[in-house]
Amino acid sequence: MDLFGIFRIAFRRWYVLAAALVATGLLGFLAASQVAPSYSVNGVLVVNIPYAQDEAAAARLAGNPYFDTRTAASVMGSIADSPDVRDVVGKAGGSPDYVINVDSGRPLLLITITGKTAQSSLSTYSLLWKELDRRMQALQDVKQIPAQFRVTVDDALQPKEAAISSGSRTKVLLAALAIGVVLALGSSVYVDYLLRRRSVRAAASAAAATADPAAGPPPDDAAGVDDRRIEWPEEKSASRPERTATPLSDQPTRKFRPVGVNGTVARSGARGDVPEAERAQ
Repeated sequence: MDLFGIFRIAFRRWYVLAAALVATGLLGFLAASQVAPSYSVNGVLVVNIPYAQDEAAAARLAGNPYFDTRTAASVMGSIADSPDVRDVVGKAGGSPDYVINVDSGRPLLLITITGKTAQSSLSTYSLLWKELDRRMQALQDVKQIPAQFRVTVDDALQPKEAAISSGSRTKVLLAALAIGVVLALGSSVYVDYLLRRRSVRAAASAAAATADPAAGPPPDDAAGVDDRRIEWPEEKSASRPERTATPLSDQPTRKFRPVGVNGTVARSGARGDVPEAERAQ
């Protein structure tokens, strides 16, 4: 059975399909309502360099190995995505469930944080920002860069509220609907099979009762199977007479007369008699 045949059966048994879809839809809605909502925060961190007031300050800034802010943003993105930073944020009370992307053309870090509560999402964003700026300063401490010529990580967006995310509920509901469609199609095919088998058995029983009313309906295990055979009598051919078996003793036999050695005929009924001419010889 191909997919087209399955859909054709499902449309023929549309009431089974509709009932199964409604039931699975209600169950999926109930399951999705039990999922706790999540809260997401979207923020942007930017890697900045201080303003150079003169050529000497500009030269000192150019001597900073992190003067190229796009390179510094790429370094910070890799650090933020490391298990070490996630562990620090989680131990500080934040959520390690965040996503960070680096803008390829600008020194920007695009951050998306998802938490169980709005406060945890906001605190996670603040903890991550402060940890990245601390790591940036630690790298410049190693290079002994003066404070006035250092690169910093600043919060460009400063989110104040977390948005309710229904992504988890939507995933649960979609999964329930997908399973419901499969079950509904399977139920339609199975019900169609049962109804067809019942109709075939009823037709077989009716045919058997019509042919032989005294015999009654056939048993369940032999429903739909007619083992009766019609034996036609052999017709006798008019051109050939009927042959009967005749005993061998009653059949006519041909009698032969005995012949002598020289060709003379012996007397009939005289066994072993020889003519006189033959005796003389």
